Amino acid sequence: MVARWRKMRRAPFRRPPSAFALNRPPPDSANVSEPCADAARDTHAPGAPACRITLAPSGWQFDAPPDVPILLAAQAAGVRLPSLCRNGTCRACLCRAQTGGAPAPVTYRIEWPGMSREEKAEGWLLPCCAYARGELVIDAPDAVRVALC
Repeated sequence: MVARWRKMRRAPFRRPPSAFALNRPPPDSANVSEPCADAARDTHAPGAPACRITLAPSGWQFDAPPDVPILLAAQAAGVRLPSLCRNGTCRACLCRAQTGGAPAPVTYRIEWPGMSREEKAEGWLLPCCAYARGELVIDAPDAVRVALC
């Protein structure tokens, strides 16, 4: 009898949001001054330049288009970064850009992801919801290279 009640109380299966929902273009940033500046203004331009992302200490590199979050660009390049929620609330993907204490050249689709102003100013970023706006070197010691099928 208990098993029947549990089956009736189960929530219906809901399909998780597709990766394409995360690929919506981010809002324009007023402080864009890096090589990807033209791509930031016109995210739908054919052949928009991608920004080069380098992972330290491994030295792996990949290109991140201006309309794709850094996490998804890494996955497309065969690099797995730690992540859980993909919207900036869990902070599992939190990593630091090597910018010498300056803010990282990224923009966010959401106004305040799970970071404080001080963390943003020190160069911390959330690759799951950050869009590259310039060349980046990211400290990601937990990055893993995966085989592309």
